[in-house]
Amino acid sequence: MVDNKRRTLAKLIKSLIFGIVFILFFLVVLSVVLYFADLNQNIIDISFYAITVIGVLISAIVCSKNSSSKGWLMGLIAAMCMYIIINGITYIISSPVDIMILVKKLPLYIATGIVGGCIGINIK
Repeated sequence: MVDNKRRTLAKLIKSLIFGIVFILFFLVVLSVVLYFADLNQNIIDISFYAITVIGVLISAIVCSKNSSSKGWLMGLIAAMCMYIIINGITYIISSPVDIMILVKKLPLYIATGIVGGCIGINIK
C-alpha cells in the first residue's frame, strides 16, 4: 500500500514537472513573439490563459495515464496542484493579485483537470 502511494506521488510530481516545463517553454516562445511583434493586451492575456490551460490538461493526462481507475480524480489533483503552483508564482512575481481572477480561473482548472484525467486514463 505504501509502495502504491509512492508511485502515485511520483507520477503526480512527474506530471507537474512536465506541465510546468510545457508552460515555461511556451511562455518563452510567447515572450519572443512579443519582443518582435506589437500585440494587443487582450491577445496576450488569452494566449497566457490558453498556454496555462493546455499545460494543466497535459499534466492531468500524464498523471492519470497509467492509472487503473479514478482518472478524473488524478486529473483533478494534478490540476489543483498546478493551480496552486501557477498562482503562487504569479503572486510572487506580481504582488497585487486580484482575488476575483483567481476565483474565476478555479472552475476552468477543475474542469480541465477532470477532462484531462478522463482522457489520460483511456490512453494505453
